[in-house]
Amino acid sequence: MNEETPVKILVPEVKDRTLKEALERLTQTAEKRLKEQSEILELKQVLIKAESKPEQQYFAFFPIELMRTSIFFPYSDKNVAQKNLMQEITVQHSWGELKIKGVKLAIFQEDTLLKLLTEKENAIECKTDKHSGFKVTYKLSHLAKGINQKSGANKRDKKRTLDTLQDFQLVNFLIKRKIPSESKKQTYEYYSVGNIISSWHYNEDTGILDVYFNPQFWNLFGEGMLAGIDINKRQKLKGDCSKALLRFIQAHKKPTQLNLYTVMQALNYEINQPASKLATILKKGIKELINIGELNKKSKITKNYIVFLEYPETNHTKKINSPIRG
Repeated sequence: MNEETPVKILVPEVKDRTLKEALERLTQTAEKRLKEQSEILELKQVLIKAESKPEQQYFAFFPIELMRTSIFFPYSDKNVAQKNLMQEITVQHSWGELKIKGVKLAIFQEDTLLKLLTEKENAIECKTDKHSGFKVTYKLSHLAKGINQKSGANKRDKKRTLDTLQDFQLVNFLIKRKIPSESKKQTYEYYSVGNIISSWHYNEDTGILDVYFNPQFWNLFGEGMLAGIDINKRQKLKGDCSKALLRFIQAHKKPTQLNLYTVMQALNYEINQPASKLATILKKGIKELINIGELNKKSKITKNYIVFLEYPETNHTKKINSPIRG
């Protein structure tokens, strides 16, 4: 990081010695936190300005938002309950690399994360003996309620949401950033973000849920998290494939021509299965996006398993060729 002028906070003149000492301690703590936050935001700006390598086009975790990642899988509740560990994901960029470890998260859990982040403007930074992080308060029944549910959330819905919060505590990120230097030997800086959520607290009597986001995750990822995700459109979708496909096309500048295996691998489907089966799954996803106006009716999959995506508002000519052959 570049050298900066130390952050200073003006302290009012007080004569009482005890009060003066308390104010000085508070000021020192505040200045330290401001400096840490400033360093994190500086790193974030570096990542935002950095260009990703062409071959990483599908799996670029930066610069737009974390929703480009492949940590969300088309899993059922049964699969999630098995707590399958994902293999370490490493993504190369011009600025360095990002590694992700932890449990595999399901697409329905991504829905929960998006709901959590819609309230991020109301977050309060706090630190107590039991909890630390950016606190956001929710009504669990509202958070756990399904998109198309007319009645309130049931006990199963609430348990699934609380289980999801626990899984968010089992994913961690390691950022390896190149240090600019005239030396031939490349050196790096390392930043570890331990989890998405630090802790949470739920009171059954009141139905109130307090979620404490990890401050490092919040500062590094939170600001741009929803940049490419249209939540209103996503809430109209029912299938895992359509939700993942919406995220994919919004996060990658709306590609128009792709290989079937490229799309399905990017959506985290198991590609070691017949192309006809994958095409059937994707057709259902495309149909849902046509129904909400994200794609038009010209979108299709050819007999040679080439996917053509057409958009209502403008004509796109961008083509992405797949390194994978069916």
